[in-house]
Amino acid sequence: MQINSPIKRLYEINRTIFFVLVLLGIIFVYYIGNYLAGSLFKYGILFFIGCLILLRFPFFGFLLLIILIPVEELIVLPGGRTVIFVLGILVAFFWLINVLFKNGKICINKNTTLLVVLLFFWALLSFFWAEDQSIVLTRILNFLNLVIFYILFQDFVKDNKRLKTVLFAIFISNVICSIASIVIESQTGAKRISLTEGQNPNILSINLGVGLLLVPYIFRNLKNRFLRGLSYIGVFTLIIAIILTGSRGTWLAIPITVLFGWLITKGKILRIQSGIIPGIILTLIITFLIHSNFISPYLSQRFTTMIHPEETHGGSGRLDIWTVGLAMVEDNPVFGVGLSNFPVRFGDYIGKRTTWSGYSYGVYLKMDPHNAFLSIQAELGIIGIFLFFLFIWYIVKPLFVYIKDIRAVIGILLILFIFISGVKATIQWRKVFWLVFAIATVISSVIKAEKDESSNTITYVS
Repeated sequence: MQINSPIKRLYEINRTIFFVLVLLGIIFVYYIGNYLAGSLFKYGILFFIGCLILLRFPFFGFLLLIILIPVEELIVLPGGRTVIFVLGILVAFFWLINVLFKNGKICINKNTTLLVVLLFFWALLSFFWAEDQSIVLTRILNFLNLVIFYILFQDFVKDNKRLKTVLFAIFISNVICSIASIVIESQTGAKRISLTEGQNPNILSINLGVGLLLVPYIFRNLKNRFLRGLSYIGVFTLIIAIILTGSRGTWLAIPITVLFGWLITKGKILRIQSGIIPGIILTLIITFLIHSNFISPYLSQRFTTMIHPEETHGGSGRLDIWTVGLAMVEDNPVFGVGLSNFPVRFGDYIGKRTTWSGYSYGVYLKMDPHNAFLSIQAELGIIGIFLFFLFIWYIVKPLFVYIKDIRAVIGILLILFIFISGVKATIQWRKVFWLVFAIATVISSVIKAEKDESSNTITYVS
């Protein structure tokens, strides 16, 4: 009691001085321990401090996880796992502790979450008929991580304040990544930009596209002119970076998505005064940069041929791969070939159907499907694809009910964008894919909660 009294008195008199002294004490212990025990102690202390922060403020850890999604491949740990994967496990662990020892309640959309869980168990069940069962076990861990991420997002982002924080964090994170990737490209001279050698430029472009589609929401919620000016610069860097990724899928997806948004809102929400029309500006800037020789002939060629399948060999062989994939679907319509077993079984169906090109361009053994929906259908059958599309339907349906709300429009645009992106890439195992669905799920929940609260408000008139 005598020992605690001075500390308690100091805390009550001046909290700032107290926390400064605690910080200085931590720094002192850190350097002394590092000097005596080396890097093991250093990383141990950092890990311990990080765990304490996550225990008290798990949302901050989750927000950091969201911010790091575009740079997921930047730091890969031994065993192939990324830092984001480990951070996700820690955040989930401390979130669970807070749930168990505080209120014991989880805020989720029961319908969509149930469908995701059912899809997960169906994928796990495919272990029994998959040819390569080890791949199923590896992928199912990844799937479990994504399901937990989807649940965490719903529980952490319960109100409009949290939603606004997350959407602004995603926008700022992608702007920073766009600037970094442009700088890296200028130093390395790569044909297509990325943040690290192991990162797929197409995945980077999808992340940047998500950031770009948030622009109308960002501008609607920014009142400060200086911050708006900075945001315009951010929009410009996002567009330039998307161009330099050379991703034809994103180049097509953004204008289509924005045009759709313009049509469903009749131009009332996506106005030039309240934001930027990303698709139109993207097209204009690409045209200008091509004629000004700012971008390389390689990227110019990718742009001018992106709507001509003959010149791109059917989307770099995708049409031929899909033809072989359809033969796989026809042979395994109900159950599929097993989770992530598309490449394993691909060779069994080469030559069973006439390919688009006629000479099987890009068709080799163990090919990736290059299509998220073909992948789900071929691997998990009709049951798997039905559960997945029903999941999307339960997310999209309420968004159209609140179509006059800018947040609902953004949710619809994000889903359409990720849907189009999934046509040309197997992105269903990427966090950005589930991030979009989580955002859209939370948007409708937040709007509904606000409307329910306002309808329950009683006004007394004297």
